[in-house]
Amino acid sequence: MRVRPAFGKKYQPDCYGCIFIPVAGVIGYFICTSILRVVGGNGSRLDQAICIVALIGLVIFIILALRDENRKEILDWKRTCKYSEVAIMSRGCSREGWYDDGNEIRHVRPIYHLDLDPNADQRATYPHIKVIRVDVFSRVYARLQERNTVSIYYKSENPLIFMLEEELS
Repeated sequence: MRVRPAFGKKYQPDCYGCIFIPVAGVIGYFICTSILRVVGGNGSRLDQAICIVALIGLVIFIILALRDENRKEILDWKRTCKYSEVAIMSRGCSREGWYDDGNEIRHVRPIYHLDLDPNADQRATYPHIKVIRVDVFSRVYARLQERNTVSIYYKSENPLIFMLEEELS
């Protein structure tokens, strides 16, 4: 029933690029020459250290950049939404297990779900809905285990496009 918002990638020019690109170019030049010396067999210990540090730094930089971009997009979406507290009517979990579909044995992960009472906007837009079933990850389910209500953020145009506050943090 619930639809998760689609967080797409949008290009936005950055004013820091004028400074960052030349600096990155100079640093990249020194890193590339070190890599070429190490690959050619003429690299010193310093060149090897530069290669290792550059690789580790690149991985960390990519992870942090992706995390920051995703977080920024989620916060922008959250600012444009309405907020509501809804009651958790029931909760459940399908069991983890294995089954044979005739071709191969498959593993089935547990699926956690919450049945939420619709808020006023959801009832007004969809009067036939009595309960909204929401599938959640195990960490979100565990956070809400002892609670009877949950906060949701939703779009006023379509109140079934929403996220739980625990999914946004």
